[in-house]
Amino acid sequence: MKTLQQQLGKYGLYHRSKRNVLTHFIGIPLIVFAALCLLARIQIPLGSVVIDGAQLFVLASVVYYFMLSFSLGFIMAVIFTLLLVAAQPIAAM
Repeated sequence: MKTLQQQLGKYGLYHRSKRNVLTHFIGIPLIVFAALCLLARIQIPLGSVVIDGAQLFVLASVVYYFMLSFSLGFIMAVIFTLLLVAAQPIAAM
């Protein structure tokens, strides 16, 4: 697994313009939100508890970010949780 510094270094080579940064700042969360809406429709019964695909995705993603950096993991956990909470009612429609 690459370190956070290696990943950010490679990312920085291709994403330097203000337009690109702004596009990513808006576009990536929207893409993740849409994916969470779709994944939340996948219901997985585990005994008396039902989890969904979006919860599994968020858990795996947050674990990954925590492995890179504690502070990044915390920030991403907050962002992913907010997106997940917003996606749940939409998926229930």
